[in-house]
This record gives sequence, structure tokens and C-alpha cells, in this order.
Amino acid sequence: MKGKPWSDKEKETADKLYQQGLSYREIGLYLGRTDTSVEGYFRWKRMPESERVARRERARIYAREFRRMMGLTPRGFRKGADHVVTAMKPDPEAMADRDRRSALLPRDLTALLCGDPLPGMSAFDRR
Repeated sequence: MKGKPWSDKEKETADKLYQQGLSYREIGLYLGRTDTSVEGYFRWKRMPESERVARRERARIYAREFRRMMGLTPRGFRKGADHVVTAMKPDPEAMADRDRRSALLPRDLTALLCGDPLPGMSAFDRR
């Protein structure tokens, strides 16, 4: 996940603190960042330029494919109705069954408090 970008001043400070022997956690506390963020910065810094380029390219391709799958353009949704999700109407039988079950009363107080299934709704009743 991508977080807040590092400013040049933060990078410079992190480098100085690291050279002084501070841990990632201590550097993170000083800069107001997590130790994972600091560790990621130094990992990225030590990474060869060829690997950085490859990672950026993979991220660009992933973002492009995600936008394509979601029907998005770089500026947002495509024009037209191809991205509109139409609401599905529930099955009338399922709705009637739901209403019938909600009208049933629990058998006793224990069933109400413990969430016991209503009569006829248990898996044991369906054998």
C-alpha cells in the first residue's frame, strides 16, 4: 500500500539518523512514521535502479488493467451506461419465506437469548 510521500528533508534526516545507528523504529518515531515505512524507504534506496524500474512498470500495468476491468478511464467512468449496475429484484418466494420466519416467535426465553433457531428452521429438523 502506498502512503505519504517522503520529502527530501525527511530522506536526509532519515539517512543521518541511520548513520548514527538508530533503529527503524527510532527513526520512525522521530519522523512521525511507522518503522515499516522507514524500512521500506531504506529497502527502496538500496534496490538497484533496474529493479525500481521493473517495479514501477508492474505497478503501471496493474493500474491500467484494473481501470480496464472496472470500466474506468484515466479520468473516471466511461461515457455510456456500461458501468451502471442495475438492481436485482429479490425472488418473491424468498421474500415471503423471510416474512414468514420473522413472524414466528421464539419457543422460550432461552431460544430468544441464545439465538436458537426457530421451529422448522434447524438443520436437525430438515433430516
